Amino acid sequence: MPQLWSFSQLISYNFHQLASVIFRKYPNDYAQHVVSVDTIDRSIDPETGVLRTERIIGVQQPAPRWVSALLGSTAESYAREVTFIVPSTSQAEATSPPQILVSSINMSLKSVFTCYERISYTAFLANSLQEGAGQGVEMTTMAEMAVHGKLETGGVAARKIGRKMEDWTLDRYIANSQIGRRGLDSVLEKYFPDHQEEMAKGVE
Repeated sequence: MPQLWSFSQLISYNFHQLASVIFRKYPNDYAQHVVSVDTIDRSIDPETGVLRTERIIGVQQPAPRWVSALLGSTAESYAREVTFIVPSTSQAEATSPPQILVSSINMSLKSVFTCYERISYTAFLANSLQEGAGQGVEMTTMAEMAVHGKLETGGVAARKIGRKMEDWTLDRYIANSQIGRRGLDSVLEKYFPDHQEEMAKGVE
């Protein structure tokens, strides 16, 4: 049975600040497991203004012995990431805030398991939460892990190993997701070193 996980948090930086660093997230001191980032396609829809970027992310992380014994060498793996930066739109009844939509899926070991991730960053007015806070961004992450083949449909022993694989994959993903959030914070702090001081002045 697939494992599902979701998480939401508020980011105090405004949408334009976040959008300006979203492709500068790597390298950073926290995500040292990310060893390569290759942009393979980038385009802008002339009608909607949506920017689409496709990248291949290379990762190197050690795995437990039982995982290596089951899958072979797992030290280096790759994922396909597609990002859409969607500008705000206005219609007669409502205005949609700008968004960054990121989806990724593993390219390595796809015959054994799938790790699918979706992250959305949506601009919002934060003054309903804190007077004078200005704009912020709501980040929502959803992930799904599932095994395939004999680990999904085999006998009792195979399904038990498959469940253990899903649990391990989810735990690894959650740990990397936490590292990723700290890494993004560090990149934002690097490019906007005066942000916290400006926020403090805004609520005085």
